[in-house]
Amino acid sequence: MEHFLDLGGEDVIALGSDYDGSEVPDWLDGCQRLPAFHERMAARFGDELCEKVFFSNARDFFLRTLG
Repeated sequence: MEHFLDLGGEDVIALGSDYDGSEVPDWLDGCQRLPAFHERMAARFGDELCEKVFFSNARDFFLRTLG
């Protein structure tokens, strides 16, 4: 995450829970674990950035491209 943020990705990074075909650590395996992941991210990067990464950036992308 820090690498992408250093590249200026604050307004484009969008996380989701579609892990089809990927291997993820146990602490992130399953969509029921996303709230805990969000808490960890917010503790490290702040609520505003997490709102973008977990919601706003994806929403804004779809609004730009579909709307």
